[in-house]
Amino acid sequence: MIKKQNKILSLGLPQLLAGYLITLLLFVLDRILKFSALNFNSVNPEFNGFFNFKKNFGIAFSIPIPQVILYLLVIAILILLVSISVKYLKQKKYSLHFITILVIFGAVSNIIDRIKFGFVVDYIDLKFWPVFNLADVMIIAGVCFWVLSLNNLKKK
Repeated sequence: MIKKQNKILSLGLPQLLAGYLITLLLFVLDRILKFSALNFNSVNPEFNGFFNFKKNFGIAFSIPIPQVILYLLVIAILILLVSISVKYLKQKKYSLHFITILVIFGAVSNIIDRIKFGFVVDYIDLKFWPVFNLADVMIIAGVCFWVLSLNNLKKK
């Protein structure tokens, strides 16, 4: 019996390289938008309705947590994610590797903010949801695709 593959989550090496490029572009775009949010906020706090600069001292959805615990938790998670990503790459599970890289780059962008400013720069304001940034989208999308991929692997 031939096993059916999920084409959306199945990547070969060329697609993985394209994924690296997209991830890098998303990372750079997030950094540019954070820079813009910080600089335009001094002139106009809401520089375009959809964009609204907020300092996020907490974790997801601005949940407060002591900084020391936060840094230790983030470092531990990043070490775990890097080791998982390397394992996936060695096993040629490129889709899982790419998804993990997406989460890592999103997390690194937010860590840069924490180290540089003491808070994460959030700037996307949908008005009905807590303010967030593109790095958060990378993390959430990566985790969602990761769960979907792992569920597909379990079904096989």
